[in-house]
Amino acid sequence: MAGGLPEIKPHSEDFRNLVLDLVREHYLDFGPTLAAEKLIERHRLAGIPTVTAVL
Repeated sequence: MAGGLPEIKPHSEDFRNLVLDLVREHYLDFGPTLAAEKLIERHRLAGIPTVTAVL
């Protein structure tokens, strides 16, 4: 995966932890949809339904 992030399967505990850590670090004041869009755009994570399911 680009950007030095490890390849993690969506919905795994590691994926959930990665998403939550990134949200806490960069997007704490964002709503779930905007945070998901930013995670996809800037961190190349899975699609919105997968990311918002974690949030």
